[in-house]
Amino acid sequence: MEASTAAAIQIALIVLSAASFWPQYCRILTLQQSVGISPYYVLLNLISATEQLALGLYLAMSHEVDDDGMVRFPLPWGRWLNLAHFAVVCICQLVLIIMCLLFPSHHPWTNRTVVVAIYVGFALVSLGPVILELLPPPQSDPLGGRRWFSAFVAVLHVYLLGPVVTLLAFVALFPQIREIRTRPGPSVLSPLGLAIQALLFAVVALSWLVRMVLPIPLESIPWDRLLHVLVVWYQLVGWAAVDNFAYAFVQTVLWVVEKAHRMLLLHGDETAPLIDASAAG
Repeated sequence: MEASTAAAIQIALIVLSAASFWPQYCRILTLQQSVGISPYYVLLNLISATEQLALGLYLAMSHEVDDDGMVRFPLPWGRWLNLAHFAVVCICQLVLIIMCLLFPSHHPWTNRTVVVAIYVGFALVSLGPVILELLPPPQSDPLGGRRWFSAFVAVLHVYLLGPVVTLLAFVALFPQIREIRTRPGPSVLSPLGLAIQALLFAVVALSWLVRMVLPIPLESIPWDRLLHVLVVWYQLVGWAAVDNFAYAFVQTVLWVVEKAHRMLLLHGDETAPLIDASAAG
């Protein structure tokens, strides 16, 4: 694939990823409320997007360090587009959680305070070290200090935060399902938005399989140790595809649950007069 074609596809996916949030934004703005959207569902989605941005930023910058320990700019265009994609999705998730916290909801303000505190704490742990990584290294030990700190950041994200956040991306499904099923009426969730994101982020997940690949030839991969290969693949490059697949999977299940809940409410409204009439007779 030519570089210009690959760049055009990446830019299109970035634009479509941002646009996929618009139906949900519009529904919240139209109804002037966020009733029926679990703040913990949105929080876990934002945490996933933030970790993807942090890990993507770290990997992009760590490959562009010169002999003095300084990050070389500009980065290759492919890495810029990858970072732009992570950043756009993270910003869109941030806007969504702000809307959900500001517009009226049946959740108490104490819950909203907890959500804000959890995210701020996570952002400091996730993005904070990566941002420090971009700063100039100490003049007294430009490479030694940089290497130790870079190793710490790698262990933090690859072995700790990354796998936990991937698991939380799937866990985000459960608070929102509970929110839908306990509501006496339809939620503010946009079925159109869920359907669009389910399809789009499945495509995005597939695109990450091509955009981020193991830096070794296929013939060198020990396929007889498949589980080990999959673990290494996930740790180095596969996290982007897996996390986006998790988001697509959650949106798909929520679309099914939301549509089923609305159908149940509709049939309940239709049969209520018949039940009342038989009771009166």
